[in-house]
Amino acid sequence: MDPTHDRPIGCHMLSKRNRQMRTRRTFTAGRAAGLLLLCALAAMTVSCTPMVQIQVTRGAPVTPTVWPADVALLPTDYATPATAKQDMAIAPAPEATVGVQKVSQVRLAAPVDVETTPLPTATVTLTPTPTPIPPATSPPDKLVIASIGIDAPVQVAGWVTDPATGDSFWETPANAAGFHQESALPGWAGNTVLSGHHNIEGKVFEHLHQIRPGDAITLYVDGIPYEYAVADNFIVQERDASEAQRQQNAAWIAPTDDERLTLVTCWPANDNSHRLIVVARPMRPARSDHAAVVSSAQRQTSTGHTMNQSHVE
Repeated sequence: MDPTHDRPIGCHMLSKRNRQMRTRRTFTAGRAAGLLLLCALAAMTVSCTPMVQIQVTRGAPVTPTVWPADVALLPTDYATPATAKQDMAIAPAPEATVGVQKVSQVRLAAPVDVETTPLPTATVTLTPTPTPIPPATSPPDKLVIASIGIDAPVQVAGWVTDPATGDSFWETPANAAGFHQESALPGWAGNTVLSGHHNIEGKVFEHLHQIRPGDAITLYVDGIPYEYAVADNFIVQERDASEAQRQQNAAWIAPTDDERLTLVTCWPANDNSHRLIVVARPMRPARSDHAAVVSSAQRQTSTGHTMNQSHVE
């Protein structure tokens, strides 16, 4: 009998052995649980940690074995055996990595103040509608062609007949351009015709042959300008020309339904065998009021007129 516990000695020995076996089973179960936990941690970190080989020896501390090629990628405390626990060394989970770069902290950029400039206020500028110039009520009194240096007065020229020869022609004033009195006034639909000398009596149209399409021509009536742009210029034969040719030449100074300006002089510089003709169009819409009446009257009064300018030189 055991005097301490009032039990037989054999029972006491059996009971002690049972306790030792239970303690050993408990220690084995704990070690197995630790191994399972280590496997679970290894599975969770396999995508971001280097491969680690765990060697477990019963009754000896567990030391992690690191592959040599991966040592540089492991945290310092993981690769140092001195920090391993006596029973089992479990490396702490490394911080998240992207590629091979270690990301220790995510820092948000400070907000940037952007200086904004207000948009300018749109300014709408209305172009005033030009006041239409009324058609002239009197003949032009001045002609300006800046591109060839012409700035000359304008006088009315009539259709006259030479009593000695019986020839009829448009008279041409000296030192001025002659406005054919039966042609259209500026601003009206019709043909406004001016003629001038090129080598005598002032040579008003001496440089008319230098004019080019697009050049501006301005007629003034009592100070009011009527603007035209040259559309065409050409030379036709007059002397020794057939009657058909002379009539065709005369058509250029005949009345028209459209608004235009026609300038006529002789050519070449030392003779008057040909005619130089310049046709210009208005730089504004033509006015059609009373156009039919004016054109009809002009056609009746100009019938039979030709471009006979034997006195235009």
